[in-house]
Amino acid sequence: MVIALRTPRFAPVFVAGAIAIALGSHLLGAWMNSLQLNSRHTPDYRELGVLGIHLLAVIYALHRVYTFHPRLIAPYREWLAHTPWTFRKPLPLGPVHLIWQDGLVFAAMAWGLYFLGGNPFSAFAVFLICYLLGVAHLLAVSDAESFAYALGFGGALTLWLAGGPASLLLLLLLLYLVAWLGLQRSLAVFPWRSRIEREQNEPLIVLDPQKSKSARKIGWPFEELSPRIAMRSISNRDAVGISLLIGVWTFALMDRLSSYYFLLELEDRSAFLAPMALVGLSFGLGRLFRYLTIARPPISVPGRFATWRWIIPQYDRQFAPPLLILAILIASLVLAGNDMLPYRASAVPTALMVWLSLGMGPTVEQVWLASPARLGSATARRWAQIQQAKESRS
Repeated sequence: MVIALRTPRFAPVFVAGAIAIALGSHLLGAWMNSLQLNSRHTPDYRELGVLGIHLLAVIYALHRVYTFHPRLIAPYREWLAHTPWTFRKPLPLGPVHLIWQDGLVFAAMAWGLYFLGGNPFSAFAVFLICYLLGVAHLLAVSDAESFAYALGFGGALTLWLAGGPASLLLLLLLLYLVAWLGLQRSLAVFPWRSRIEREQNEPLIVLDPQKSKSARKIGWPFEELSPRIAMRSISNRDAVGISLLIGVWTFALMDRLSSYYFLLELEDRSAFLAPMALVGLSFGLGRLFRYLTIARPPISVPGRFATWRWIIPQYDRQFAPPLLILAILIASLVLAGNDMLPYRASAVPTALMVWLSLGMGPTVEQVWLASPARLGSATARRWAQIQQAKESRS
């Protein structure tokens, strides 16, 4: 496959877009005012222009991250792995880190915001936030997880400590330094063969779940004879890291929201625990859905009552984490409603619920092995077809 190499320059489309949004919104507002419409119902098109420039900054940030990094571009990554390229050389399609040409795009956005009466530095801050989020995602999947965690915890620290535009920009620039170091580390270990080598060392063939969905439906004994289906589980390190990361972000968010409590004048103070409830329910229901779709119960509900096997410990233990999450969530809401749980302290049950969802056993494979002899629907249909064929021949 031939890949067209190109040198990254500043994107003239984004420069022209920022200028066009600023001038267009200004001219549109002037034209609407010239029509002498009711000014009380005429929208402020300058605010729409400011919003458009901020949206343009988000798009440009995602473009700078995901267009030039080889991790998510399979043809580019495979081609680059067969060349003498090293991390000490520039990437053929262009660098992921910022270069001086990007300053022209930022200057155009700053001019547009200043022209519309907005904060000239806000677009750059929005760009950095989205850019750092994208880089953290890339580092997490390219053997630089420690830098991804550093960006995650640094982002929560920025949300907690930033007291104004100047401090926010300073903290974001410090996080950009961490992102730059992480990108160097990520490219230094290219072509990221660690996962490939682990799969090659597996004693059995491992199929990707997306390519073998039907393998889980053929039932016993065929699924036992088929190549082993990949059932990847999150490591204990990542389970603890992600739970702590979400807990720290919850603490920073609650600290910010608590300062607006008297301004919002909410009668139900437990409404501030909506982020905790959203996180707990999302992770708990997500885990339950994943387990139930992969590991089918060995006996149906009527079969349990018929055989007096109401509880199957090896299979039913998967319901322990979701039930614990529900209990923690209810207890936290009750305590918050009685003013016994400070807002910032809600980070503790949030982190605990995330850990229960990600790190508490059993694994999917352990639950799946609890029902090795269950007949799948495909097996039942095939068996019925065989019986019908025998009857027709006889």
